[in-house]
Amino acid sequence: DIMVYLMYKGVKPIKAFKIMEFVRKGRASKDKETWKEHKQTMIDAGIEEWFIDSCEKIKYMFPKAHATAYVMMAWRIAWFKIYYPLEYYATYLTVKTDVFDLENALGDKFKIERKLKELEQKQYSKNSKEKISAKEEELINIFEVINEMMARNIKISNIDLDISDATEWKIDYENNSLIPPFVVLDGLGISAANSIIQASKEKKFSSKDDLSKRTQINKTVLEKMEKLEITKSLEQT
Repeated sequence: DIMVYLMYKGVKPIKAFKIMEFVRKGRASKDKETWKEHKQTMIDAGIEEWFIDSCEKIKYMFPKAHATAYVMMAWRIAWFKIYYPLEYYATYLTVKTDVFDLENALGDKFKIERKLKELEQKQYSKNSKEKISAKEEELINIFEVINEMMARNIKISNIDLDISDATEWKIDYENNSLIPPFVVLDGLGISAANSIIQASKEKKFSSKDDLSKRTQINKTVLEKMEKLEITKSLEQT
């Protein structure tokens, strides 16, 4: 609105844009020298004194086009969420693979809600010893989405040695569920995840020892896979 009004009053478009950017970022009250020059431009164009005074008081203004883009994106997200929920959640979780808690995500809705409540209590705790970590804050968002999924009868399956991808969530349309990629396991990076995919393409894993031998996963990750029953179909040797 500032830019358009200045142009309406005869200020050249590029100058109107520069003044608008200067004003909306609250620089009129800080950079006095530059503001003096812009102010003179406005006076010469016959801009009212109340308008110039208002520009000096502005601390920050969100760009209208940026706000419009946000609203358009919100509509797009809502459309996919309604009409293509499995695809939407698979895409969302694929973007968030660096932060995940598979053990709790495989639980029922009550377990998810308990974990979410636990993290939220920690988030608002005034006890410095219970300070929430950046990862845990991100997990709050993840568990909110998983809770929403479960309310829509969309489930999270366990990692499958034959089906799971290295980095992307897969959709199981038959069971209305999502299959996690290998990288959601703590301590398992992209390189190790790709090594599992590559090895399984060459030949199916015959045992836990075979899995360990033909991939880049370490003992700790293998133990996690055993704990989560990912390798339950395999004998030790």
